Amino acid sequence: AIEQYPWISLARSMLVGLNLLVAFSSGILTAFCEDVCDGSSLLQQVQVASGVAVGLDVKHADVHARFSLPGPIATQETAGELSPSCSLLTYWAVGAENRSLMLVRKNIDYLRRSLAGHCRVDVFLNHYTQEGLSGWEREGAWYAMNVQFSAEQEGYKFQTMQKNWRASWSNYSWVWALDEDADFTMTDLPAFLAYASESKALLAIPAFTQAGNTPAERELTYKIQAPNASCLYRHVPIVEVIFALFRPAVLDLILVKCPNCIAENTTWGLDHTWCGMAAHEFLEGDAKKDGTRACVVVDATPMVHANF
Repeated sequence: AIEQYPWISLARSMLVGLNLLVAFSSGILTAFCEDVCDGSSLLQQVQVASGVAVGLDVKHADVHARFSLPGPIATQETAGELSPSCSLLTYWAVGAENRSLMLVRKNIDYLRRSLAGHCRVDVFLNHYTQEGLSGWEREGAWYAMNVQFSAEQEGYKFQTMQKNWRASWSNYSWVWALDEDADFTMTDLPAFLAYASESKALLAIPAFTQAGNTPAERELTYKIQAPNASCLYRHVPIVEVIFALFRPAVLDLILVKCPNCIAENTTWGLDHTWCGMAAHEFLEGDAKKDGTRACVVVDATPMVHANF
């Protein structure tokens, strides 16, 4: 219950200041994240082993191919070789516009192709507009084959997730909460899930760029989520609500055990609190006090915010 986290009320009262601080110190935050970049030690190994200075545009696959180094993942869940027990629920908030329908369908088709043999995938579409399923009827055969769960709940994504929450979600390895303008059709999804697992993150997000006609439209809300080509992944203080990937226990904490964490008319501030909540609840020792240990940005597998 919310009483278990009395600091949340205080945190919410400080969010205006926090937002200003993040905006003012984005460069400081980025530098901090680079200091704990989990790819930096790998790149140093490459430079020492090869005697060649590796540029910042190095990619994880290039590193392994060029220098035959062992992969950066120490567990069995290597990139492209996820555990057979892997399961993923993708939860989309979708409207009735044709551009949303087409992009979500394209993403789901790609999701199933790229994770086939790597991870079982289920799809939940919540139709959040008054039009509901309008526009999706023509996708009837495809919808029946590819969408396991659906609902028609108006509201923001996490408000509808709270209403649609099912205890069975706890059986998945991950739950990915996606906006309708996510575009991961060029993303290495097996690697994304593998790096998220290897990092021991409780929340994760692919690094991403943002579409737009002007520099202002292309600017990210949190610059630390922009791709950092020198990193595989980074532990960060914030994972944005836009494309957050969760361990189900974290969603249970936020949606069920802390019902007041989800406001009725906004999700503002949620991404400032859940890394700290997850660390406090699930990590041990000093890590309980450090929200960055619970959250990662995966740089090796970037995606695009189509920015509808």
